[in-house]
Amino acid sequence: MAHAGQVQQLTDDIADEQALCLDVEGTTAWLALTYKAGIPPGESVLVLGATGSVGQIAVQAAKALGARRVVAAGRDRETLDAVQDRGAGAVVTLDEAYEGRLVGASEGGFDLAVDFLFGAPMAAGIQATRVGGRIVNLGMRAGWTVELRGIPLKERDLFSCSIGMVPIDVRARAFGDLSQLALTGGIHVESERTALADVAERWKRQATSHTASCSSHLEGGPRLSWWRRATIV
Repeated sequence: MAHAGQVQQLTDDIADEQALCLDVEGTTAWLALTYKAGIPPGESVLVLGATGSVGQIAVQAAKALGARRVVAAGRDRETLDAVQDRGAGAVVTLDEAYEGRLVGASEGGFDLAVDFLFGAPMAAGIQATRVGGRIVNLGMRAGWTVELRGIPLKERDLFSCSIGMVPIDVRARAFGDLSQLALTGGIHVESERTALADVAERWKRQATSHTASCSSHLEGGPRLSWWRRATIV
């Protein structure tokens, strides 16, 4: 059972797997940019954790919303190359001495940083954000604590975003906007089906893979469940 306001009406043009990606990862990325950050056209945007499932959509969504430039930062180089083909103007690998490269990629300071990592990467993202800029944090993949220096944070706004606190009608509109973008090719999502009998093996593959996703179904019967794309950043 579900709350009536949380049920999304789908058109025949949207596949079930695509709809689930858009509703889970997609609305999270979209609402961070629109509802929390209030992104206007023409801004420069840094996505920290861009190789994660939500981060990949955040890169595309920022571009679709009119960002002048989007920089994607993450640890998996193969996935960074993929997001560069889908809207990122530049990429930064989060390995040794990445802090200086984030500042260099900012070209004078990002207007907005969308962060899925927390910890040291978020602190570095703040350093790369211009005076008057915003930082929106949604996740803590890099750790639950962060050491922040006061000076870099001055004249910058740091927001925490929890999608569960967003009004249901706003989330529904976000899903509708994303669905239209997906139909016109503005948002690309990936999923992989797995037969129900193969789910156990699929979970083993996912545990050792940088990028993994699956849905399950009975051959000749209805699809029963779906697991969203899981990516190590």
